[in-house]
Amino acid sequence: MNQTQKIESQDAEAEVDQHVGAKLRARRVELGMSQTVVADKLGLTFQQVQKYERGYNRVSASRLYDLTEILDVDIAYFFQGFRDWEIPESPEAWTADVWELIEVFNQLPEKLRMSLRLMLKSIPPNLEDEAEEILISSAAQG
Repeated sequence: MNQTQKIESQDAEAEVDQHVGAKLRARRVELGMSQTVVADKLGLTFQQVQKYERGYNRVSASRLYDLTEILDVDIAYFFQGFRDWEIPESPEAWTADVWELIEVFNQLPEKLRMSLRLMLKSIPPNLEDEAEEILISSAAQG
């Protein structure tokens, strides 16, 4: 990975962190909870929750799970709306490949569908060659 790819990857990571943080804040406010209340339930300071909400600090998987319990949402909530602009708005614009993927995807168990969604959303769009290698490698192993 060259320096430009590293910078682009870091930008994509920051974008995800900011999106998750914004969703955390929106839900907390919707429930009328203060940062202190959420922090107490997590065993943290309100400053740490504040850093999560601003996207300064990344929320770990275990912490994200704890937040789903505290905020009464499923984990997909934190990723809703992230990069939705990349999806063609109209099914008429979808290719046969997209329809086939939808059929196969809908036949999978819910937990596997959620894991696949999260994995696919984590692949930066500018790393097409590396993403293709990852998917080919995964298919060969499975």
